Amino acid sequence: LLEYPIEIENLKNLILELVEKRKKELTTLKQRDLLIEGCKNLNEVVKVPEYFFGSNLSNLLNDSQVRFNLLKNDIIFIWGEKGLGKEKLAEFIHMSSSEKEKGFKAVNTKSIPESYEEEYFFDQKKGIFEDKSLGTICLLNICVNNKNSHLIINKALEIKSKLSNLIIIFNEKNKAFIEENLEENLRCLFLKSNIHVLPLKNRRVDLKLLLKYYLIKFQNSHKNNFSVSENVLESLQSYDWPGNLVELENLIEEVCATFDKKELKLDDLPQKFNKELNPYKGI
Repeated sequence: LLEYPIEIENLKNLILELVEKRKKELTTLKQRDLLIEGCKNLNEVVKVPEYFFGSNLSNLLNDSQVRFNLLKNDIIFIWGEKGLGKEKLAEFIHMSSSEKEKGFKAVNTKSIPESYEEEYFFDQKKGIFEDKSLGTICLLNICVNNKNSHLIINKALEIKSKLSNLIIIFNEKNKAFIEENLEENLRCLFLKSNIHVLPLKNRRVDLKLLLKYYLIKFQNSHKNNFSVSENVLESLQSYDWPGNLVELENLIEEVCATFDKKELKLDDLPQKFNKELNPYKGI
């Protein structure tokens, strides 16, 4: 530039081009920050990372709010396959409820010895159902064919006036048992307040958003930026994802930790995710 005379008009155009380029870079960085943080106020009512949940789980969140309002904060059952983010959905239900200023407590019921359950849940001084600081209690891995579990739920319902939100999470394989063997009051409650989280293979439309979320998250943490070819997404959409979100997250983290090229192509995927290497795996 210094060797040749510069016309004013050309200089203006060059500056404008540089400014526009920088604006685009700043916009991209802002979008990346939103994704990496994982949760932003997308509206004044509900805190939900739309790009993470996709349409299916966003609809479930809205549905849960309606149910809590209709049932006057009774109980919500969340069920589905492993690895679907059911506990994460429970957290967002809490964040979207009227009790969001209070605490959220997730309890792995399998870790509580039967001899200690009564004290842990209902002791007047230290039982979690007596803790006024909690806005939502979420019971994980509830054993639906265990009588003690039924007693816990029934007793929780009896003292419901002291509670706020109660969310019970269990795996899909237990649904038939619940419908056939629960006491009448619990079965009726389940039928009107259950939320089914679909497996990833049944909501492939969300895969693009999820892939973008995990790519940016792990590219940032591993300081490894690369582009992704379009046929990678197509191949991943043809895979059945038996491990659901957990399997997708593990795949993307592994790629971001080890990949050393500028563009991720189909041949760079592990064989089971590669549609061309698995020609009989269709959508």
